[in-house]
Amino acid sequence: MVKHVLRGGTALLAFALVVLGCNTADPLNPQEESGSEGEGSSFFSLLSSWGESDEAIHGELSVKSHRGLGDPTYRVEAAVKSDTNLASPYVDGGEATIADVNVSYHPQLGYYSASPGTFGESSEWGLAGNPEHDIPAFSDNMYLPEEIEFSSPVSTRDSIGRIDATVSKGEGITVTWNPDPTHDGEVAVGFLYRGDEDDGEGAFGRYELTEDDGHYVISSGELDDLPVGGEVILMIARVNGKVMGTSTHKFFVYGYTMAEGTFKLTE
Repeated sequence: MVKHVLRGGTALLAFALVVLGCNTADPLNPQEESGSEGEGSSFFSLLSSWGESDEAIHGELSVKSHRGLGDPTYRVEAAVKSDTNLASPYVDGGEATIADVNVSYHPQLGYYSASPGTFGESSEWGLAGNPEHDIPAFSDNMYLPEEIEFSSPVSTRDSIGRIDATVSKGEGITVTWNPDPTHDGEVAVGFLYRGDEDDGEGAFGRYELTEDDGHYVISSGELDDLPVGGEVILMIARVNGKVMGTSTHKFFVYGYTMAEGTFKLTE
């Protein structure tokens, strides 16, 4: 297992915000060594950033699923460049197919759709190509893991929107979810603690990679120093990705599914 810790400051910003756009780190191969702990690592950088690659990359195609208290939301996106220079502008690479969703390029918005994409099955990915920008066509298939959901604990709010679900620091937190038997990767389990601004604690976060077996325990010892009354935001996610394209143009394609819930910390 790989465990990472965050404390306060800008690292928490990265922890709390989904990183979008064209990135260069492999979520399937985080750079930290197994068993390491590191300040400043981000739960979301694990999911949507890519590590070093020996191949020249012309962009990325991605789909992201997020489940909170309401209905799930989705982002289907692509970023295509005519060359491998990171400073080059995005271009129209022809119609994109991303997890079976067809998306056309918009001059202002680029490639974007709020459609779900295909999770839990192998789906089609590719570009139709555009000779004007020397972008060749390609097509391939990739399995996206089933959409992940909490089985427990369950986050709820009262009639005026206040958090009324709790987790106990003394008992620890047993996190359970729907395992995907076809997914041969790991699940990221994380939490972010937010205390009162004047309690001296600021914020604290941690995530860990674990088997996709539907069960993980955050021990009472990991929560022991956190003051009662603060908020604990639990997050779980799984991801898959690969390199696709032609002999001259390579693209990172990936998709992740995540769920989160907010709880009050009690004794």
